[in-house]
Amino acid sequence: MKISALVLSVAAGACASLVSQASAQYSTNFDSYTPGSIVGQDSWIQPVAGSNDWQAQALNDPANFNVCPSPDSGTQTGVATCYLSAATFARSQHPMNWADHGTWTICMDFWADYQAADPLLHASNVGSFSVQPTGSQGPNMLWYYNTDGDVTSDYSISWNLFDSAGGAALGFYNPDDVAGTWPSGPFSEFKYRKWYRASYVVNLDTGEVTKMGVKNLESGAAATFISTGTLFGTTANGNWNTEGGENNIEAKPKPNQFRMFVGGQGNGNVMAFDNISFTPGDSLCVSDSPAGCPADFDGDGTVDFFDYDAFVVCFEGGACPNCRTADFDGDGTPDFFDYDAFVVTFEAPCP
Repeated sequence: MKISALVLSVAAGACASLVSQASAQYSTNFDSYTPGSIVGQDSWIQPVAGSNDWQAQALNDPANFNVCPSPDSGTQTGVATCYLSAATFARSQHPMNWADHGTWTICMDFWADYQAADPLLHASNVGSFSVQPTGSQGPNMLWYYNTDGDVTSDYSISWNLFDSAGGAALGFYNPDDVAGTWPSGPFSEFKYRKWYRASYVVNLDTGEVTKMGVKNLESGAAATFISTGTLFGTTANGNWNTEGGENNIEAKPKPNQFRMFVGGQGNGNVMAFDNISFTPGDSLCVSDSPAGCPADFDGDGTVDFFDYDAFVVCFEGGACPNCRTADFDGDGTPDFFDYDAFVVTFEAPCP
């Protein structure tokens, strides 16, 4: 779905998977941070007075957002919320020198949840990851509910888009918009409390986002999109232009910072980022890989009949292990297809 730039402008304010971590200009997984606010650590700042700070918090900690672990997570993650905050958002910002290179690959793992009682909202944005300062060259990323104001829906990822001549943003789009499949597609069917990876390649010399990709870190499935020449009829040159237009015709400055943001203004959104990296060159960090071991339903590292028992209890409406649901096949409805899928997975060896 194309998202109006006006409506959502506030949101903008192993192998390929982690190759960028080793050669990155900047990278973090938050493991070395002191738990609590990241502001004042590793050059993070609070850019807007009164905003909530992002936090470095342990995974699987019910007292601190209860963020699920991922196959690539360490001991901590960066997480923030607007929940129980009177009228503010969550923001934290970090310096990043984009001027040394023309082409960059940006990677991050992301996770979202909704932790308030009322599932209906009046705000679409879940969170964003943006270049700073506002008005600099480069793309902003936005995560939003597929059904406006309804957090029971899936959520999508998008990038803002400019025409080749520059000017105002045309809005936020994602590759499934281009394919005509939204709200279905790999960029548009993210589930709460699941970890995913997002990556894009931007050429600041030509003023273009050239590639985008996403990966489900639980299943290992990945999707990539080559964006050059796919947007004729939307942009004059058919490209996914950044602010400043084709070849930066408007001479916008390169960004020198990036910002993490959680939207919703007190509505219960929680978002986490991990394994953030900025790497010179074209090295999109998503590719298919073997899944983890979903039959380890209780998460103790061993597949045994305790897992089977835990799934049955969960399936029958009892307590589920943290970060697990009875919807084993992920189609949004717990039913006997989930039971069958679990049994098949339980009886097969893990990869």
